Amino acid sequence: MPDVMTRPYGQAFRAARRGEMLRRKALSVLTRAWPLVPLLGLFIVTDFRGINFGDHWDEVAWQVDPVREMVQSGLFMPRAAIYPALSKWLVLLPALWSGFLAALHVGLRPDAIHAAMIHSISRSEYLLEARGLFIVVSALAIVWTYCAALVLRLRTWEATVAAATLGLSWEFAYHARWVATDCVAVQFCALTLLLLASYWRFGRQSLLYGAAVTTGLAIGTKFPAVPLLVPVIAVGASRYSPYQLRAQLTRAFALLATAFVTYLITTPATLLEPFTFIQLLTYISSRYQKGHYGYTVGLGWDHLYRVMLYFGLDYFSPYPVVSFTLFGGALAGAVVWLRRNRRVGLLLIGFPIIFLLFFAFRYAALIVRNYLLLTPFFGLMLARACGALADWLPNLALRSLVYTALGGAAVLNGAYLVTAAESIRHATVPDDVRQALAYVAAKPESQFRLSPQVRAVASNEHLALPPNVGGRHPDHVVFVAPDEGPNPFDWPANDPFSAEQSFGPLDMNFDWYPTWIGSQRVVVMTLENARRIGAPFVRR
Repeated sequence: MPDVMTRPYGQAFRAARRGEMLRRKALSVLTRAWPLVPLLGLFIVTDFRGINFGDHWDEVAWQVDPVREMVQSGLFMPRAAIYPALSKWLVLLPALWSGFLAALHVGLRPDAIHAAMIHSISRSEYLLEARGLFIVVSALAIVWTYCAALVLRLRTWEATVAAATLGLSWEFAYHARWVATDCVAVQFCALTLLLLASYWRFGRQSLLYGAAVTTGLAIGTKFPAVPLLVPVIAVGASRYSPYQLRAQLTRAFALLATAFVTYLITTPATLLEPFTFIQLLTYISSRYQKGHYGYTVGLGWDHLYRVMLYFGLDYFSPYPVVSFTLFGGALAGAVVWLRRNRRVGLLLIGFPIIFLLFFAFRYAALIVRNYLLLTPFFGLMLARACGALADWLPNLALRSLVYTALGGAAVLNGAYLVTAAESIRHATVPDDVRQALAYVAAKPESQFRLSPQVRAVASNEHLALPPNVGGRHPDHVVFVAPDEGPNPFDWPANDPFSAEQSFGPLDMNFDWYPTWIGSQRVVVMTLENARRIGAPFVRR
């Protein structure tokens, strides 16, 4: 009888205890997740502020037009192309949403739904809507990198450092605005990294096969993500003895099959148009092997050197000293991981090494956006290096210097994101010429030659020319790009030392994309470099 009387009270006590545990767990999650709020907020807001940056080489021809054809034909199957198809499904989403709203309004009338979708994708604003979707999806890479750091038992501030290598990177930010495959693939790469780390920590098979699924999605977004299969298979093999060969092969086959089936779901043209698919894939692979116009570099060590220049001088910060220091920290972090957790260290450095060696020694074309896949790995390396340095320092005063330096770098990078976004919204060539002339005036020891277009703008705006302009022996030139530059197909890229300075919207990094067609800018360059790139006006 007493047991019967006390049972409800026991149930109530257990329910209250479960509720208290859930509240504590939710509070713990919120406490650890709060750094994501300012990172994501700043990244997304500034990217949307600069979303209308002009034209991009590949957006319309390779992404929007194929989807427009899908919607107009009513056959929602992306055709075979040099890019896999997941990005096209993303581009299709705003049109699908318009069709869904039409169905709610008029009912299940195929003609009305189809007309609404055609009207949606025919609008001039559709490209901006697609860019907005790509920004939001790309921003998830910040979340996955942060969570991977926590799963690997890094502290909250270390996880923030890892996430900030993406969230406060101008390079990642402006690439994320593009309706292109790169940053979407990065977020699948970061999610794969999170799932592999979670599998190691919690041991659930579903996490490992989830990583195979996200790898398939990454490949379905960008073909160069194929090397991501190597760490997935390696992590899957880590639970077995090397002598269990049959179990190793069985799991490897299952993981590969999972990734391949997932890829086929994203890009069904692989099977439905196999001959066209193989022809296009062979074409783009052989084209990159031979080089791609001005983006051609030497195979092997020259290729590697320029990739290291990009990460060392530009990726981590628009300020070269800051970027070089943080990149050095990331490389040091690889050593720290190997010494303290060899399994994680091999995972974090294995994929970048495989990726870099494969592409550097196989392809002569170097376009830096292809290497953004490495950034989540570099983020976790940098976070571990910062944590190890703080632990090694003997007192709080010295550790505070590390925190202050990291905070200062974060403020500089964050402020640059704001500046870059606003420069896109308020860009004008006359303002760029005005800034360029101020730069010239501050270099009285050098002689400058102005291009015809720069002189015309200065005359129209009644701008006074500095006294070091127009001398008989100029050693520098000032011109408007791309109008007065060489043929875009001949302009050498991948040289951070070619242009001395550029003035214009910060919609991309001119050092690595000098053939950019999205906007105009005023470029200052030595006369020697202007002749080397073949600028027409210096031949006169």
